[in-house]
Amino acid sequence: MSLTGNLKAMIEYVEQYGGHLELWIRSAKHPEGATKLSGPLRKALDELRRQGKGLIKSSP
Repeated sequence: MSLTGNLKAMIEYVEQYGGHLELWIRSAKHPEGATKLSGPLRKALDELRRQGKGLIKSSP
């Protein structure tokens, strides 16, 4: 998954105006395997989590 499109816009919105972003991704237990995050996306999400503005959850 890359830092593009709507996801990029949502992250930028939360960074600029506040709020919270919760992103659900596939875990390794999922039949199709875990969602792979690009480096830039992982960095942006880690920064949001550090600020208490983001949360990444895995399913199942």
